[in-house]
Amino acid sequence: MMGNVILKARNIVKSFGGNRVLDGVSFDLHEGEIVLLRGANGSGKTTLINVLTGNLEPDAGEICICNGRKLELRFPRPWYLRTITFPRFSPEITAMAGLGRVWQDVRVFPSLTSLDNVAAAAPRQLGESVIPSVAAPLLVDRKEKKNRGEAMELLKALGAEGLTNLSAGEVSFGQSKKIAIARALHGKAKVLFLDEPLAGLDKSESDNTISILKKLSSSFEITMVIVEHDLNIPRIKEIATTFWNLRDGKLSTGESNENMMPPNTELTDWLETLGDCRETAVAGGMLRIVRRKNDGREILAAESVTIKRNGRTVIEEPLSFSLHQGDVAVLQAPNGWGKSTLLEAIAGLLPLNGGKVLIRGEDVSNCPIWSRAG
Repeated sequence: MMGNVILKARNIVKSFGGNRVLDGVSFDLHEGEIVLLRGANGSGKTTLINVLTGNLEPDAGEICICNGRKLELRFPRPWYLRTITFPRFSPEITAMAGLGRVWQDVRVFPSLTSLDNVAAAAPRQLGESVIPSVAAPLLVDRKEKKNRGEAMELLKALGAEGLTNLSAGEVSFGQSKKIAIARALHGKAKVLFLDEPLAGLDKSESDNTISILKKLSSSFEITMVIVEHDLNIPRIKEIATTFWNLRDGKLSTGESNENMMPPNTELTDWLETLGDCRETAVAGGMLRIVRRKNDGREILAAESVTIKRNGRTVIEEPLSFSLHQGDVAVLQAPNGWGKSTLLEAIAGLLPLNGGKVLIRGEDVSNCPIWSRAG
């Protein structure tokens, strides 16, 4: 049984130039729902989330956040309302109304500890104002200790208590997602928008994230709207209660996946016309190789490759593959997985963290860029 409506939208329109990305989008989001939002690349999924979270103002329509105190916003807003500070349309005001967001690229503060990242999200902190800090330092200190204690409890609840004193820039990609989720919860979010929460995670981390999402629903009573890459959609289907499909600017909704868009098979069909296509699962992605010559010699190989970028491990699970002359290879993986990072490491633009790259059987892992060309 569905709960009360916590967020609703009516006839949302958003255009960029002459391209109408959202064309009269309407929905009712109920308390406790876990929504899987699907659509082709460029269909407007991120645009819709940006609009709902105050990061982008729609051209027309209505948004109502019904989390305790009702916040109603109508667009386009008349000029005289644009001069009034409250209620303005911004990420701050939607966050205060109970809408949280976890970005695909996990926007933590890398120089702060994990605990400080979470504690920073607490609303209305006395220590942010000069007068209470000077006039009532003991009260501010007491509130700060309470804030940090609550932040610690959230990290523990998500299995991240070991990250407390580590800077957020030092932890793995999967761990940083826990920090981002804990921060959204500490900001009193009741509706959480998650942009590809499984992107860039290996199977173990994906399993752990699915467990966390289940806990958000069961223990924290969080309503969720999730956007995920096609390769990871089967995992989200395990927990989704409602399915939204965005197509040609229109949103269709339902409690089953019968009306979901069929998977895109064009690439697979094309590869099969070239020859025998072999598939290998690679840490949340899929590597498809068509071997067109049985006698082709090995041109490129990777053996147990791991890669770091800016101090963060991007490809953590050792990756191995072999390409022969004439092969056609396609690596499919979510945004943020590390596809571009892998190509840069193979080309010598980034150092390997582990493993080696071979070109025509020769180890070039420590060779300069120009020696790999040609």
